[in-house]
Amino acid sequence: MLFYTTLFLVFWALIFTAARFLQYFRIVKNYKEETQATVTQIRDHEPASKKEPPALDVLLTYQIDGEERSSEIIVPRQQAERYQVGSRVGIRYYAEENGAVHIASAGDAPRKIMFAYLALIVLEIVIYAVIWKILL
Repeated sequence: MLFYTTLFLVFWALIFTAARFLQYFRIVKNYKEETQATVTQIRDHEPASKKEPPALDVLLTYQIDGEERSSEIIVPRQQAERYQVGSRVGIRYYAEENGAVHIASAGDAPRKIMFAYLALIVLEIVIYAVIWKILL
């Protein structure tokens, strides 16, 4: 019975991991345009729970297709020196046809995270296969 429960949990972990992988795959695939954003405001982030690490709310302004836009992002407090009022940061964005714009970090982090989730999917499939082999 324990093996079946473990098999069930690994299966659901695989679904969760696949969903996270697809989220980062979409970011890597769609967010191709890059621009520079200016930090216009910084304030302390109000945590939703006691477990949430200290963070900052950072307001970014940037231009896309000649139109000035702004977005607020949440940044871990240990990255505070990178985000000072007036500093410029790189962002990638994806503009939808309805005018909505989604932004992401311009660094290589989304690609690395995507490949980490892909490796985790392979590991979970191997674990699933080993448990399946034990059951048969």
